[in-house]
Amino acid sequence: MINPELRDRMNLSIALETMELLQQEGGDLGSVYWYKIAALLKEAEDYRERAAVAEEKLARIKELLDTKQI
Repeated sequence: MINPELRDRMNLSIALETMELLQQEGGDLGSVYWYKIAALLKEAEDYRERAAVAEEKLARIKELLDTKQI
């Protein structure tokens, strides 16, 4: 389970800004490389958010199931 405090503190904006600078300085191959790395980071952020939502839903379902078994 993702620690909610850690999840809320994570901010990829600095990393993405750095990737953009590296893209600009990297020439043709470097630019493509850093663009793809930035895209992976953005995808990871999307998946992280989706996982957090899924974890919250599962916790609510577990609570419902636990209360019905009493």
